[in-house]
Amino acid sequence: MRKKLGAIIGVILLLGTFLKVSASDRPLTLKEQEYISKIQLIDKEIEKEMYYDMRDSSGDVNYEFLMRLQALQRVILTTAKAEERYGQDALIKKYANQIIEDKQHYMEKIDALIPTIQEGMTDDKLKEGKYSTSYGPIYKKLTRGSRPIHEVENIIRDKGVDREFLGRIILQEEAMSDMLTLIHNHTHHQQVIDLVESIAQPHQEQLEDLYKLVGRE
Repeated sequence: MRKKLGAIIGVILLLGTFLKVSASDRPLTLKEQEYISKIQLIDKEIEKEMYYDMRDSSGDVNYEFLMRLQALQRVILTTAKAEERYGQDALIKKYANQIIEDKQHYMEKIDALIPTIQEGMTDDKLKEGKYSTSYGPIYKKLTRGSRPIHEVENIIRDKGVDREFLGRIILQEEAMSDMLTLIHNHTHHQQVIDLVESIAQPHQEQLEDLYKLVGRE
């Protein structure tokens, strides 16, 4: 009896290993391939649009902040749209839709403030230098999210598009939190402060909801 039981357990374990290997080796679906193509474009946009080089900057930290905050909204917006189109989890897709609505609203607010900042731009290299140094880790965080393609494929094979999206969007949203904190510590421009404070609280609540989604799995 013990021998039979041992044999049955052995077969179950072998079958489990086989299924695990099969899942990790399965071919990607067309929708999964399209999702990967989309996020590869997003990764390239991050590298280009979020990069900060003082040699090519305006010298005004408020303007440089707004330009990159706006670029990050576009990145997050595109990432959320990819989940909305290619994801399968109804709840996660619902949150993606809310992210899209929020980012569109933030982009409108940023666009409305940019002309005012442009009119009063100042070239303060000392102030910008301190800001730029602190911005570096944020850029590294964003580019660190650009995983090698084989890692992305393995995550999608094992856990699906929705799980890959959650890891990616959380990193982007954390980078946004870091940017809001950074400019709040480096500006005295009241309208920029008002913008940051109007975004920060709802943004943090949204980030907390995303953490809960990960914990739900």
